[in-house]
Amino acid sequence: MFAEISERKMRVVRGLLVLGWIAIIGSLFWDPVTTAWTQGAALGSPFRVATGTVVEIQDRLVKDTPYAMGSHIFWTMVLPLVPAFLLVFGHSAWRRICPLSAVMQIPRRLGIQRRRFRINPKTGLPEHTAALVKAESWLDKNHWLLQFGLLWVAVSARIVFLNSDRMALGIFFVGVIVSAMTVGFLFGGKTWCNYFCPLSPVQKFYTEPRGLLEVSANRQNTPITQSMCRTIDKETGGEKSACVGCKSKCPDIDLEGQYWAKQHVRGRRLFYYGYPGLVIGYFSYYRLYSGNWDYYLSGLWTHESNPLADALGPGFYLWGTAIPIPKFVAAPLTVALCIALTYGIGVVGEKWYQRGLETKGILLRRENLLHRTFALSTYFTFNVFYLFSGRSNIMLLPAAMQTMINMALVAIPTIWLVRTWNRTAGTFERESIAGSLRRQLGKLKMNWNKLLHGRSLDQLDADEVYILAQTLPIIDVKTRQDTYRTTIQEAVEGDYVNTPAGRQVLRDLREQLALSESEHREIIGDFGIEPTIPSGRPLGVAISPGDLLRKVHATSPPSD
Repeated sequence: MFAEISERKMRVVRGLLVLGWIAIIGSLFWDPVTTAWTQGAALGSPFRVATGTVVEIQDRLVKDTPYAMGSHIFWTMVLPLVPAFLLVFGHSAWRRICPLSAVMQIPRRLGIQRRRFRINPKTGLPEHTAALVKAESWLDKNHWLLQFGLLWVAVSARIVFLNSDRMALGIFFVGVIVSAMTVGFLFGGKTWCNYFCPLSPVQKFYTEPRGLLEVSANRQNTPITQSMCRTIDKETGGEKSACVGCKSKCPDIDLEGQYWAKQHVRGRRLFYYGYPGLVIGYFSYYRLYSGNWDYYLSGLWTHESNPLADALGPGFYLWGTAIPIPKFVAAPLTVALCIALTYGIGVVGEKWYQRGLETKGILLRRENLLHRTFALSTYFTFNVFYLFSGRSNIMLLPAAMQTMINMALVAIPTIWLVRTWNRTAGTFERESIAGSLRRQLGKLKMNWNKLLHGRSLDQLDADEVYILAQTLPIIDVKTRQDTYRTTIQEAVEGDYVNTPAGRQVLRDLREQLALSESEHREIIGDFGIEPTIPSGRPLGVAISPGDLLRKVHATSPPSD
């Protein structure tokens, strides 16, 4: 959907979002407007603070007073929209509009990005290319853990002082922008998004394997898929790839492909099971701190007068008693314990689910089992998030609108879960291979409309294409070999030739095409790869296709 919108239009959208974010940041430092909306005399404003309004926090009553709304707008109106947007429109939509991603690209657009000197192994000529994070480096292996850690620190800081200290929040936002631009200066591509941004795992959590309205890359018959980095060609005015190969199996090129291929990467399982705990810990802390839910629902936490002083006060109020643990310790501790709790529940639940399936004689591949438990984690977290987030504003709406919003917030994740539940790695791989087979079948001189009773090849699903491919052995040997050669090439380029499901699909295809082992060895030899598994076993390769693609894409990014 969003992948088809032109880059010129998306630049306008990103620019407007950047300006909106800058406006919010500016209001945190100086705001002569929104305070009037919260005055008791502003009878037409839904945000007005009535005279005498008090909120109970621990053993004291705190008077609510008029306030500048910058923090309130961001925390209770802007941020709550993000998970729903991600679940509906998907990763490719967000990556193309993310204002922070746009800011990160400023050094490249200014032509001041750090470059790396090297000798091109193909031409032997010297060249300058964008510096990239090395594959299999510590950062490449541990970025999920790093990003989750940064997110935990940010959420803890938010509870302690960022929620209501406008000046601190403004400085924090400026610091994030400077950090993103610094990474954008030091490294090419979307290194900030892929390796450093604390919200990137959250984005994947709500979008993997695909959003409700997101089109998978293996269904897009275009060279530029999903949110792949792109630029405008100055000569032709058209769009072209700006990929520099900053990440092997890039989620911007093929989100679902990297989801299945990188499912076992270090830290992903911890995040999927631990993130629900972070959400629960964040919201429950308001109750543990104040002793009631009124504190959170009132929205007072977005504009408290002296949050830094409160950070040194009691961090818990349980059973009518203040616990003398400072808030700046209690908040991160609560969130960390909740993360550990839900991670443990996730690991145990995963094993119970697997045993339950085995007792019924159902065997799921490891990646498909994780996929279902991950989907349940996303579904649960989405519902918990919207049980609280934005409620202080939703409660201001008429009852009918509140009901409609609540119904939508239940329907969206439910539809997503039903659509996602039976998705498997094998289904994805078959769809990827089916695209190649469909194109090869289209080259044959046959009246497909007649053979398929009025349907076209494009109207066939992946399984139907597979069945149709079983007729190929009756065609000449060269056609069968060309079909297999093209399919292998796309498997290597798609980086799924080494996955269990991908190897199985290719083996099935080889059998359907009635190719001998010697023909198979000759064809894969054309790609400079050698079989590592004896005859009759699934195809394996001795080098990583991801490394091969990384070399192909490691070229200078075109200028805008």
